[in-house]
Amino acid sequence: MLDLTTNGYFVDEHKIPLSVFEMRKKFANDLPCDFIKLSPECSDDFENLEAEQLYTNKYFAKNLFYIIAEKENGFGDRESHLTFLPIGFNDMDRQNMNYNFRLKSVENARKLKIITMTKLFS
Repeated sequence: MLDLTTNGYFVDEHKIPLSVFEMRKKFANDLPCDFIKLSPECSDDFENLEAEQLYTNKYFAKNLFYIIAEKENGFGDRESHLTFLPIGFNDMDRQNMNYNFRLKSVENARKLKIITMTKLFS
């Protein structure tokens, strides 16, 4: 899988490029999955290429916990998609927790705004 945002792709121990599902399986089983960066320079956000690779591996491992893909790839919003979840993972619980987290974040932001405004005008 070529990732344009990180300017690279993942390979197995034989340097063969991996698909998203192969990457997920390797990360889940703690098997080698090396990131090949197309540019030899390290990003300004990291001290060296090794640190950047470690971060990239962790980032992708987190993001590949479950996979959502459009049934038909194209332009515009698509309602129909496929979701690939780990066995025993409840996506409805995840959605509910995410909703509650966002709701609480909005409530906390409103409280903070009220407190800040009160301090400004007192």
